[in-house]
Amino acid sequence: MKSFTVLTLVALTATATANPLTPRANGYCNTVKSVKGRGSDSDYKIPYPALKGGGSCIMNEGAEGEGVRSLQYSLNECYGTAPEFHLTVDGKYGPKTKKTVKEIQSWYKELKEDGIWGPKTGATLDWVGKKGSYESCVRAAV
Repeated sequence: MKSFTVLTLVALTATATANPLTPRANGYCNTVKSVKGRGSDSDYKIPYPALKGGGSCIMNEGAEGEGVRSLQYSLNECYGTAPEFHLTVDGKYGPKTKKTVKEIQSWYKELKEDGIWGPKTGATLDWVGKKGSYESCVRAAV
């Protein structure tokens, strides 16, 4: 009985270590992929930041490319009504993009306010989705 309990505890510990609750990123997002909107918005297509070859990714100061450009455009359209949040859509994750992401993260209690875009932030924020020629801010089904 004791050996069964010890083995069970070891197995549970190994499983918890191998499957953390917070997903780890495999690198900076360096492209976009088309994802559907969530729920009733599933007919919208969103250019969502991604990592070539698959896996999860992050964006922080220094990141560049289409993933950053998609984020900046969506932040402007979905959150950028205040001038301090309006970003230049240049595909460069600089101090202003980081500051804007951090501020918007503070609006959601489930997000860490660090200014780093990652899988959890991406799943929580609204994105510009397209349905034909119509655009709307929707959540991504990621």
